Amino acid sequence: MNNKYNKRFKRMLFLIAATSILIFIIAIKPTIKLRQEVNEAEAMGTTEERYAVEFENISRERMAIDRYFFDNKVEKTLDDELFATISNTIDTMGIYLSLYPPIHNFTDKGFTLMTQEVIVYGEFISLLKFMNALEKDTRFFIHSASFVLETDRRAEVNKLLLKLYIQNIIK
Repeated sequence: MNNKYNKRFKRMLFLIAATSILIFIIAIKPTIKLRQEVNEAEAMGTTEERYAVEFENISRERMAIDRYFFDNKVEKTLDDELFATISNTIDTMGIYLSLYPPIHNFTDKGFTLMTQEVIVYGEFISLLKFMNALEKDTRFFIHSASFVLETDRRAEVNKLLLKLYIQNIIK
């Protein structure tokens, strides 16, 4: 009889040990990894701070490149004016630049259509004020604007993106 209970006791210990290992592998280990990622992200700063720093670095790099290549040009290009306007407006309104690819130019019959895609994110009211500020500048025409809600799964944050297509026709 004692032998029977010993076998059951050993089986029970084995099942408890196996269950504990499975729980550790399935639940606790991924949780520890995620917590380490969160700690690293917090050490690096919030995403908004990182984007602001990245934007400043990109702006400095672009200005250095522009100075290197365009020092001899007296007049500013439309791209430079648009970038300067967006940078100044963004700084005052608390929104962040997400995408600013090169201008797409299309020339036909002596006219040049310049199209610039810009994606910014921030609060809804700030984005509306940003659009209004760009529309007030008569050099730029907002051809299309769309709002998109994007979820950053890692940071568990929803971002409201404003995607703009700005156009200008030059003769």
